[in-house]
Amino acid sequence: MSNSESKKKLSIIEIIQGGGFIALIFYSILEGSFLSYVLLIFPITVIIVILLHEIGHLISGKILHYKLIAFKASLLTWEKANRGFHFSLKQGFIDGFCSMIPTKKSLKIRNVIIFTLSGVCMNLITGVCFFLLGMSIESLSHLKIFSYFLGIFSLLSVLINVYPCLTNGEPNDGLTVCNIIKSKSYACKFQEYQSIMLQLDKGCRVKDLALPIQCSKIIDHLDIYFFLLAYYREVEKKGVGEGSIIIKEIENALILHPELKNEKYVYEIIVFHLINKKQGLVDKYGDFFTLLEEDYHDRNPMTLRVKAYFSWYIQENKEKTLEYIEKALSLNTELFYLGERKIEQSFINDLKNRI
Repeated sequence: MSNSESKKKLSIIEIIQGGGFIALIFYSILEGSFLSYVLLIFPITVIIVILLHEIGHLISGKILHYKLIAFKASLLTWEKANRGFHFSLKQGFIDGFCSMIPTKKSLKIRNVIIFTLSGVCMNLITGVCFFLLGMSIESLSHLKIFSYFLGIFSLLSVLINVYPCLTNGEPNDGLTVCNIIKSKSYACKFQEYQSIMLQLDKGCRVKDLALPIQCSKIIDHLDIYFFLLAYYREVEKKGVGEGSIIIKEIENALILHPELKNEKYVYEIIVFHLINKKQGLVDKYGDFFTLLEEDYHDRNPMTLRVKAYFSWYIQENKEKTLEYIEKALSLNTELFYLGERKIEQSFINDLKNRI
């Protein structure tokens, strides 16, 4: 399957979402009732509020001289690939992000706080403006209702993003700022993280990174990512299948801190154990193998690599393995950071050479 074909392929969830939205439009036109209007403006409101939130991040990032990596608002994604940008549809109707990294001159912790809070500030300002607009309209018109909807959802977005919590192992805006303000060590680690992202974006190999990790323990999402990079470094220096001590640390950390569990960590644990022929993986990580069966993941080179390793080591299906390898290689250039592409390339080439 070519890159262009893989970008056009929609998941069942996306088709249902899009079809449902179109159905709401036709229902609203034919029915013409208040309820149908509310049903119609609900998804539109969500999209607008998410878009404004991410635009807030984008504006502050540009002012602070940050570099744009990817921008997503609802289903629409604008992401870096092949040294350029392209639009695509991605799963997650109520999802959004603005991925930006600082340049060397803007690598300051106060800039992180400004950038992180800018989305919330945008929702707060626009929320108040939407409420004022609604109040200024005298009659109970569709525009008045729409303005109030936008105001309510904007302020809800403020509350959701300010309340500190983890989502899929990653902190939201509120938790990021809280951690930076409360802990000097976390603030330093966050600066290290941004510096590493900048190096990876420029194509630095993982083995050449100066990682802020010796024999420290994993206590937060930054630590576990540094350990993952340390594992990649072992792989680049010594070959695929190495790094058992580091993988064990990551695996133990996910048991002690299940809130940090993220697909990328579990998948690397699975690949490592597949290479080293450890048994019982399907029973232990059954939920993640179920996720791999979804077609949506066939647009992610990392998960395609995991599927290839699983197909070769567990299912012993050479034809399927080669199919996954070719898909992974065709999509590898779509990873955000050039340094990440290099490690993925080494993993997949290692498997290709084993077949």
